[in-house]
Amino acid sequence: MPVILWGTLLSVVLMSANAFSQSKPLSLNGLLDQVESLSPEIQKARSQYEVIKQRMILAGQIPNPEVGIGNWKGKASGQKWGQTDISITQPVELGGKRGSRMDVAEAEIKQAEVEVSVLSAQLRMRALFALFRYRQLTDEVGILNEAAETFSHLMKNYKNRPQLSPEQSTTLFNFQLAKNDYELKLEQVVAEKNILESDIKVMTGFFVNEIENLIPKRSKNWPDYNGTQNLNAPTLRMLAAQTEVSEKELQLAKADVWPTVNIGPNLTLQNQFGEQANILGVVISFPIPVLNQNDGAKAIAAKSIATTRKLYNIEKTVLEVRRDALLKTYNSSSKVLEKQADFTDLHRQHGQIEERFLRGLITSPLVFESHRQMVDNQQLYHDRELKTLEVYYQLVLLEGGKVEGF
Repeated sequence: MPVILWGTLLSVVLMSANAFSQSKPLSLNGLLDQVESLSPEIQKARSQYEVIKQRMILAGQIPNPEVGIGNWKGKASGQKWGQTDISITQPVELGGKRGSRMDVAEAEIKQAEVEVSVLSAQLRMRALFALFRYRQLTDEVGILNEAAETFSHLMKNYKNRPQLSPEQSTTLFNFQLAKNDYELKLEQVVAEKNILESDIKVMTGFFVNEIENLIPKRSKNWPDYNGTQNLNAPTLRMLAAQTEVSEKELQLAKADVWPTVNIGPNLTLQNQFGEQANILGVVISFPIPVLNQNDGAKAIAAKSIATTRKLYNIEKTVLEVRRDALLKTYNSSSKVLEKQADFTDLHRQHGQIEERFLRGLITSPLVFESHRQMVDNQQLYHDRELKTLEVYYQLVLLEGGKVEGF
Protein backbone atom coordinates (compact mmCIF):
# COMPACT_ATOMS: atom_id res chain seq x y z
CA MET A 1 0.00 0.00 0.00
CA PRO A 2 2.78 2.56 0.74
CA VAL A 3 4.27 1.88 -2.71
CA ILE A 4 0.93 2.58 -4.38
CA LEU A 5 0.42 5.75 -2.34
CA TRP A 6 3.89 7.13 -3.10
CA GLY A 7 3.46 6.25 -6.78
CA THR A 8 0.18 8.16 -6.93
CA LEU A 9 1.61 11.22 -5.21
CA LEU A 10 4.64 11.19 -7.49
CA SER A 11 2.44 11.05 -10.59
CA VAL A 12 0.42 14.06 -9.39
CA VAL A 13 3.60 16.05 -8.73
CA LEU A 14 5.06 15.16 -12.13
CA MET A 15 1.86 16.08 -13.95
CA SER A 16 1.67 19.41 -12.14
CA ALA A 17 5.30 20.24 -12.86
CA ASN A 18 4.88 19.25 -16.50
CA ALA A 19 1.76 21.44 -16.84
CA PHE A 20 3.50 24.57 -15.63
CA SER A 21 6.54 23.96 -17.84
CA GLN A 22 4.60 23.73 -21.12
CA SER A 23 5.19 26.39 -23.74
CA LYS A 24 2.59 28.34 -25.63
CA PRO A 25 0.64 26.00 -27.95
CA LEU A 26 0.69 26.58 -31.68
CA SER A 27 -2.87 25.47 -32.42
CA LEU A 28 -6.33 25.48 -30.88
CA ASN A 29 -6.18 21.71 -30.35
CA GLY A 30 -2.81 22.10 -28.68
CA LEU A 31 -4.38 24.64 -26.36
CA LEU A 32 -7.19 22.21 -25.52
CA ASP A 33 -4.59 19.54 -24.77
CA GLN A 34 -2.92 21.96 -22.38
CA VAL A 35 -6.26 22.65 -20.70
CA GLU A 36 -6.42 18.94 -19.92
CA SER A 37 -2.91 18.88 -18.49
CA LEU A 38 -3.62 21.86 -16.23
CA SER A 39 -7.01 20.69 -14.98
CA PRO A 40 -7.09 19.57 -11.31
CA GLU A 41 -10.17 17.50 -12.18
CA ILE A 42 -8.30 15.56 -14.85
CA GLN A 43 -5.24 15.13 -12.64
CA LYS A 44 -7.42 13.80 -9.85
CA ALA A 45 -9.26 11.43 -12.20
CA ARG A 46 -6.02 10.14 -13.71
CA SER A 47 -4.52 9.67 -10.26
CA GLN A 48 -7.56 7.66 -9.23
CA TYR A 49 -7.20 5.66 -12.43
CA GLU A 50 -3.60 4.82 -11.56
CA VAL A 51 -4.77 3.64 -8.14
CA ILE A 52 -7.49 1.48 -9.70
CA LYS A 53 -4.90 -0.12 -12.00
CA GLN A 54 -3.14 -1.46 -8.90
CA ARG A 55 -6.23 -3.55 -8.15
CA MET A 56 -5.00 -6.00 -10.78
CA ILE A 57 -1.97 -6.71 -8.59
CA LEU A 58 -4.19 -7.16 -5.56
CA ALA A 59 -6.61 -9.40 -7.45
CA GLY A 60 -3.83 -11.63 -8.75
CA GLN A 61 -2.21 -12.28 -5.38
CA ILE A 62 -1.85 -15.92 -4.36
CA PRO A 63 -2.81 -16.59 -0.72
CA ASN A 64 0.08 -17.15 1.66
CA PRO A 65 0.61 -20.54 3.28
CA GLU A 66 -0.69 -20.99 6.79
CA VAL A 67 1.07 -22.53 9.77
CA GLY A 68 -0.87 -24.35 12.48
CA ILE A 69 0.58 -25.43 15.83
CA GLY A 70 -1.27 -27.31 18.54
CA ASN A 71 0.11 -28.57 21.86
CA TRP A 72 -1.62 -30.80 24.41
CA LYS A 73 -0.35 -32.01 27.81
CA GLY A 74 -1.90 -34.12 30.53
CA LYS A 75 -1.67 -37.25 32.67
CA ALA A 76 -3.11 -40.71 32.22
CA SER A 77 -2.86 -43.41 34.90
CA GLY A 78 -0.40 -41.19 36.77
CA GLN A 79 1.91 -40.86 33.80
CA LYS A 80 2.60 -37.77 31.70
CA TRP A 81 1.10 -37.56 28.23
CA GLY A 82 1.72 -34.94 25.56
CA GLN A 83 1.20 -34.26 21.87
CA THR A 84 2.30 -31.48 19.48
CA ASP A 85 0.82 -30.98 16.02
CA ILE A 86 2.56 -28.84 13.39
CA SER A 87 1.01 -28.28 10.00
CA ILE A 88 1.79 -26.11 7.00
CA THR A 89 -1.10 -25.69 4.57
CA GLN A 90 -1.45 -23.85 1.31
CA PRO A 91 -4.86 -22.37 0.44
CA VAL A 92 -5.84 -23.53 -3.03
CA GLU A 93 -8.67 -21.51 -4.60
CA LEU A 94 -10.98 -23.65 -6.70
CA GLY A 95 -13.48 -22.55 -9.32
CA GLY A 96 -11.24 -19.89 -10.91
CA LYS A 97 -11.56 -17.37 -8.08
CA ARG A 98 -8.25 -15.68 -8.76
CA GLY A 99 -8.97 -15.36 -12.48
CA SER A 100 -12.44 -13.99 -11.75
CA ARG A 101 -11.01 -11.40 -9.38
CA MET A 102 -8.57 -10.31 -12.07
CA ASP A 103 -11.40 -10.08 -14.59
CA VAL A 104 -13.35 -7.82 -12.22
CA ALA A 105 -10.27 -5.65 -11.72
CA GLU A 106 -9.73 -5.40 -15.48
CA ALA A 107 -13.37 -4.38 -16.00
CA GLU A 108 -13.06 -1.72 -13.29
CA ILE A 109 -9.93 -0.38 -15.00
CA LYS A 110 -11.85 -0.08 -18.29
CA GLN A 111 -14.66 1.72 -16.48
CA ALA A 112 -12.16 4.17 -14.98
CA GLU A 113 -10.71 4.80 -18.47
CA VAL A 114 -14.18 5.67 -19.75
CA GLU A 115 -14.75 8.03 -16.82
CA VAL A 116 -11.49 9.85 -17.57
CA SER A 117 -12.34 10.16 -21.27
CA VAL A 118 -15.83 11.50 -20.49
CA LEU A 119 -14.39 14.08 -18.09
CA SER A 120 -11.79 15.03 -20.69
CA ALA A 121 -14.47 15.64 -23.34
CA GLN A 122 -16.50 17.78 -20.94
CA LEU A 123 -13.46 19.84 -20.02
CA ARG A 124 -12.41 20.43 -23.65
CA MET A 125 -15.95 21.52 -24.53
CA ARG A 126 -16.04 23.90 -21.56
CA ALA A 127 -12.77 25.51 -22.68
CA LEU A 128 -13.81 25.67 -26.32
CA PHE A 129 -17.13 27.30 -25.47
CA ALA A 130 -15.33 29.84 -23.27
CA LEU A 131 -13.09 30.83 -26.18
CA PHE A 132 -16.03 31.13 -28.57
CA ARG A 133 -17.99 33.18 -26.05
CA TYR A 134 -15.03 35.49 -25.47
CA ARG A 135 -14.88 36.33 -29.18
CA GLN A 136 -18.64 36.90 -29.18
CA LEU A 137 -18.42 39.28 -26.24
CA THR A 138 -15.63 41.17 -27.97
CA ASP A 139 -17.90 41.63 -31.00
CA GLU A 140 -20.79 42.72 -28.79
CA VAL A 141 -18.60 45.27 -27.02
CA GLY A 142 -17.72 46.71 -30.41
CA ILE A 143 -21.28 47.13 -31.67
CA LEU A 144 -22.57 48.48 -28.33
CA ASN A 145 -19.74 51.00 -28.32
CA GLU A 146 -20.67 52.04 -31.85
CA ALA A 147 -24.31 52.49 -30.86
CA ALA A 148 -23.46 54.52 -27.74
CA GLU A 149 -21.05 56.72 -29.72
CA THR A 150 -23.62 57.30 -32.48
CA PHE A 151 -26.18 58.61 -30.02
CA SER A 152 -23.49 60.69 -28.31
CA HIS A 153 -22.68 62.35 -31.65
CA LEU A 154 -26.36 62.95 -32.37
CA MET A 155 -26.86 64.48 -28.92
CA LYS A 156 -23.87 66.74 -29.42
CA ASN A 157 -25.23 67.85 -32.77
CA TYR A 158 -28.63 68.70 -31.29
CA LYS A 159 -27.13 70.53 -28.29
CA ASN A 160 -25.03 72.72 -30.58
CA ARG A 161 -28.16 74.00 -32.34
CA PRO A 162 -29.29 77.47 -31.26
CA GLN A 163 -32.88 76.41 -30.63
CA LEU A 164 -34.82 73.15 -30.65
CA SER A 165 -38.42 72.58 -31.52
CA PRO A 166 -40.58 70.51 -29.12
CA GLU A 167 -40.16 67.52 -31.42
CA GLN A 168 -36.39 67.97 -31.52
CA SER A 169 -36.23 68.33 -27.72
CA THR A 170 -38.14 65.06 -27.37
CA THR A 171 -35.82 63.43 -29.89
CA LEU A 172 -32.80 64.65 -27.89
CA PHE A 173 -34.34 63.18 -24.74
CA ASN A 174 -34.85 59.83 -26.50
CA PHE A 175 -31.25 59.94 -27.77
CA GLN A 176 -30.12 60.33 -24.15
CA LEU A 177 -32.24 57.34 -23.05
CA ALA A 178 -30.91 55.24 -25.92
CA LYS A 179 -27.32 56.17 -25.06
CA ASN A 180 -27.87 55.29 -21.41
CA ASP A 181 -29.47 52.01 -22.39
CA TYR A 182 -26.53 50.97 -24.60
CA GLU A 183 -24.00 52.03 -21.98
CA LEU A 184 -25.71 49.80 -19.39
CA LYS A 185 -25.79 46.90 -21.83
CA LEU A 186 -22.14 47.54 -22.60
CA GLU A 187 -21.24 47.45 -18.92
CA GLN A 188 -23.06 44.14 -18.53
CA VAL A 189 -21.19 42.62 -21.47
CA VAL A 190 -17.83 43.96 -20.27
CA ALA A 191 -18.42 42.48 -16.81
CA GLU A 192 -19.12 39.05 -18.34
CA LYS A 193 -16.05 39.41 -20.54
CA ASN A 194 -13.82 40.23 -17.55
CA ILE A 195 -15.00 37.15 -15.67
CA LEU A 196 -14.48 35.01 -18.77
CA GLU A 197 -10.92 36.32 -19.13
CA SER A 198 -10.07 35.08 -15.65
CA ASP A 199 -11.72 31.71 -16.36
CA ILE A 200 -9.67 31.32 -19.54
CA LYS A 201 -6.47 32.17 -17.63
CA VAL A 202 -7.26 29.47 -15.06
CA MET A 203 -8.13 26.87 -17.70
CA THR A 204 -5.32 27.50 -20.17
CA GLY A 205 -2.58 29.06 -18.07
CA PHE A 206 -2.36 32.03 -20.47
CA PHE A 207 -3.79 35.53 -20.55
CA VAL A 208 -6.21 36.10 -23.40
CA ASN A 209 -3.88 38.51 -25.20
CA GLU A 210 -1.25 35.75 -25.33
CA ILE A 211 -3.52 33.37 -27.25
CA GLU A 212 -5.63 35.80 -29.29
CA ASN A 213 -4.53 34.11 -32.51
CA LEU A 214 -6.00 30.80 -31.26
CA ILE A 215 -9.45 32.19 -30.40
CA PRO A 216 -11.97 30.82 -32.95
CA LYS A 217 -13.24 33.33 -35.51
CA ARG A 218 -16.67 33.49 -37.12
CA SER A 219 -16.86 30.42 -39.31
CA LYS A 220 -17.93 30.93 -42.91
CA ASN A 221 -17.55 27.20 -43.52
CA TRP A 222 -18.89 24.96 -40.80
CA PRO A 223 -17.63 21.37 -41.01
CA ASP A 224 -19.77 18.87 -42.87
CA TYR A 225 -20.99 16.12 -40.61
CA ASN A 226 -21.04 12.67 -42.17
CA GLY A 227 -21.68 10.27 -39.32
CA THR A 228 -20.80 6.59 -39.34
CA GLN A 229 -24.13 5.67 -37.73
CA ASN A 230 -22.19 3.75 -35.07
CA LEU A 231 -23.30 4.98 -31.67
CA ASN A 232 -20.53 5.13 -29.12
CA ALA A 233 -21.73 7.96 -26.89
CA PRO A 234 -20.16 8.57 -23.45
CA THR A 235 -23.36 7.45 -21.70
CA LEU A 236 -23.38 4.21 -23.69
CA ARG A 237 -19.72 3.56 -22.94
CA MET A 238 -20.35 4.15 -19.24
CA LEU A 239 -23.32 1.76 -19.21
CA ALA A 240 -21.37 -0.83 -21.19
CA ALA A 241 -18.49 -0.59 -18.73
CA GLN A 242 -20.86 -0.93 -15.77
CA THR A 243 -22.45 -3.97 -17.42
CA GLU A 244 -19.06 -5.59 -17.91
CA VAL A 245 -18.15 -5.00 -14.27
CA SER A 246 -21.44 -6.59 -13.16
CA GLU A 247 -20.88 -9.57 -15.47
CA LYS A 248 -17.44 -10.17 -14.03
CA GLU A 249 -18.80 -9.77 -10.48
CA LEU A 250 -21.40 -12.45 -11.27
CA GLN A 251 -18.62 -14.78 -12.46
CA LEU A 252 -16.73 -14.08 -9.25
CA ALA A 253 -19.84 -14.71 -7.15
CA LYS A 254 -20.25 -18.10 -8.86
CA ALA A 255 -16.57 -18.88 -8.38
CA ASP A 256 -16.83 -18.04 -4.67
CA VAL A 257 -19.27 -20.95 -4.27
CA TRP A 258 -16.34 -23.28 -4.77
CA PRO A 259 -14.39 -23.87 -1.57
CA THR A 260 -10.87 -22.79 -0.86
CA VAL A 261 -9.03 -25.98 0.06
CA ASN A 262 -6.26 -25.81 2.65
CA ILE A 263 -3.86 -28.71 2.05
CA GLY A 264 -0.40 -29.48 3.36
CA PRO A 265 1.83 -31.76 5.46
CA ASN A 266 1.23 -32.38 9.17
CA LEU A 267 3.75 -33.58 11.76
CA THR A 268 2.52 -35.00 15.06
CA LEU A 269 5.00 -35.44 17.94
CA GLN A 270 3.67 -37.76 20.67
CA ASN A 271 5.05 -38.60 24.10
CA GLN A 272 2.88 -41.28 25.69
CA PHE A 273 3.81 -43.25 28.77
CA GLY A 274 7.50 -42.73 28.25
CA GLU A 275 7.42 -43.60 24.57
CA GLN A 276 7.88 -41.09 21.77
CA ALA A 277 6.43 -41.24 18.26
CA ASN A 278 6.71 -38.96 15.23
CA ILE A 279 3.78 -39.22 12.85
CA LEU A 280 3.76 -37.57 9.39
CA GLY A 281 0.55 -37.05 7.48
CA VAL A 282 -1.48 -34.75 5.26
CA VAL A 283 -4.08 -32.22 6.37
CA ILE A 284 -6.99 -31.15 4.17
CA SER A 285 -9.71 -28.71 5.20
CA PHE A 286 -12.40 -26.84 3.28
CA PRO A 287 -15.83 -25.29 3.91
CA ILE A 288 -18.89 -27.19 2.79
CA PRO A 289 -21.34 -25.04 0.77
CA VAL A 290 -24.41 -26.45 2.46
CA LEU A 291 -26.05 -23.49 4.22
CA ASN A 292 -25.56 -21.06 1.31
CA GLN A 293 -24.09 -20.96 -2.15
CA ASN A 294 -23.43 -17.22 -2.27
CA ASP A 295 -26.92 -16.64 -3.63
CA GLY A 296 -27.05 -13.05 -2.33
CA ALA A 297 -23.98 -11.88 -4.24
CA LYS A 298 -25.12 -13.71 -7.37
CA ALA A 299 -28.58 -12.11 -7.18
CA ILE A 300 -27.15 -8.61 -6.77
CA ALA A 301 -24.78 -9.02 -9.71
CA ALA A 302 -27.50 -10.55 -11.92
CA LYS A 303 -29.87 -7.69 -11.10
CA SER A 304 -27.17 -5.14 -11.90
CA ILE A 305 -26.56 -6.78 -15.27
CA ALA A 306 -30.24 -6.76 -16.15
CA THR A 307 -30.62 -3.14 -15.08
CA THR A 308 -27.60 -1.78 -16.96
CA ARG A 309 -28.49 -3.74 -20.10
CA LYS A 310 -32.01 -2.38 -20.03
CA LEU A 311 -30.74 1.16 -19.49
CA TYR A 312 -28.23 0.67 -22.33
CA ASN A 313 -30.94 -0.37 -24.78
CA ILE A 314 -33.22 2.50 -23.72
CA GLU A 315 -30.40 5.03 -24.01
CA LYS A 316 -29.38 3.69 -27.41
CA THR A 317 -32.93 4.00 -28.74
CA VAL A 318 -33.21 7.55 -27.40
CA LEU A 319 -29.85 8.56 -28.88
CA GLU A 320 -30.70 7.11 -32.29
CA VAL A 321 -33.82 9.28 -32.46
CA ARG A 322 -31.99 12.28 -31.02
CA ARG A 323 -29.15 11.96 -33.52
CA ASP A 324 -31.53 12.40 -36.46
CA ALA A 325 -33.00 15.52 -34.85
CA LEU A 326 -29.55 16.90 -34.01
CA LEU A 327 -28.34 16.31 -37.56
CA LYS A 328 -31.30 18.19 -39.05
CA THR A 329 -30.77 21.06 -36.62
CA TYR A 330 -27.05 21.23 -37.35
CA ASN A 331 -27.41 21.21 -41.13
CA SER A 332 -30.07 23.92 -41.02
CA SER A 333 -28.38 26.16 -38.44
CA SER A 334 -24.91 25.91 -39.95
CA LYS A 335 -26.20 27.09 -43.33
CA VAL A 336 -27.87 30.13 -41.78
CA LEU A 337 -24.73 30.96 -39.79
CA GLU A 338 -22.54 30.67 -42.89
CA LYS A 339 -24.75 33.15 -44.75
CA GLN A 340 -24.60 35.70 -41.92
CA ALA A 341 -20.98 35.18 -40.89
CA ASP A 342 -19.74 38.29 -42.70
CA PHE A 343 -20.79 41.45 -40.83
CA THR A 344 -18.77 43.79 -43.06
CA ASP A 345 -21.73 45.11 -45.05
CA LEU A 346 -23.88 45.57 -41.95
CA HIS A 347 -21.14 47.57 -40.22
CA ARG A 348 -20.77 49.72 -43.35
CA GLN A 349 -24.49 50.46 -43.44
CA HIS A 350 -24.52 51.11 -39.72
CA GLY A 351 -21.89 53.79 -40.21
CA GLN A 352 -24.16 55.59 -42.72
CA ILE A 353 -27.17 55.85 -40.38
CA GLU A 354 -25.88 58.89 -38.51
CA GLU A 355 -24.98 60.71 -41.72
CA ARG A 356 -28.36 60.01 -43.33
CA PHE A 357 -30.23 61.24 -40.27
CA LEU A 358 -28.26 64.49 -40.06
CA ARG A 359 -28.93 65.07 -43.75
CA GLY A 360 -32.62 64.62 -43.10
CA LEU A 361 -32.89 61.52 -45.28
CA ILE A 362 -34.29 59.32 -42.49
CA THR A 363 -36.31 59.98 -39.34
CA SER A 364 -35.26 59.36 -35.73
CA PRO A 365 -37.48 56.24 -35.30
CA LEU A 366 -35.41 54.57 -38.03
CA VAL A 367 -32.23 55.44 -36.16
CA PHE A 368 -33.53 53.79 -32.97
CA GLU A 369 -34.88 50.76 -34.79
CA SER A 370 -31.74 50.23 -36.87
CA HIS A 371 -29.52 50.17 -33.81
CA ARG A 372 -31.88 47.94 -31.88
CA GLN A 373 -32.02 45.45 -34.72
CA MET A 374 -28.24 45.51 -35.16
CA VAL A 375 -27.68 44.63 -31.50
CA ASP A 376 -30.50 42.08 -31.42
CA ASN A 377 -29.30 40.44 -34.62
CA GLN A 378 -25.79 40.01 -33.31
CA GLN A 379 -26.98 38.57 -30.00
CA LEU A 380 -29.33 36.18 -31.81
CA TYR A 381 -26.47 35.14 -34.07
CA HIS A 382 -24.24 34.45 -31.08
CA ASP A 383 -26.94 32.49 -29.30
CA ARG A 384 -27.55 30.33 -32.37
CA GLU A 385 -23.80 29.93 -32.89
CA LEU A 386 -23.31 28.50 -29.39
CA LYS A 387 -26.29 26.18 -29.73
CA THR A 388 -25.09 24.96 -33.13
CA LEU A 389 -21.64 24.40 -31.67
CA GLU A 390 -23.19 22.33 -28.88
CA VAL A 391 -25.22 20.31 -31.40
CA TYR A 392 -22.12 19.64 -33.50
CA TYR A 393 -20.09 18.29 -30.60
CA GLN A 394 -23.03 16.25 -29.37
CA LEU A 395 -23.02 14.55 -32.78
CA VAL A 396 -19.26 14.04 -32.58
CA LEU A 397 -19.48 12.54 -29.08
CA LEU A 398 -22.41 10.32 -30.04
CA GLU A 399 -20.02 8.37 -32.23
CA GLY A 400 -17.13 8.42 -29.80
CA GLY A 401 -15.24 11.26 -31.49
CA LYS A 402 -12.86 13.70 -29.84
CA VAL A 403 -13.64 17.33 -29.07
CA GLU A 404 -11.35 19.35 -31.35
CA GLY A 405 -11.45 22.78 -32.91
CA PHE A 406 -12.32 23.43 -36.53
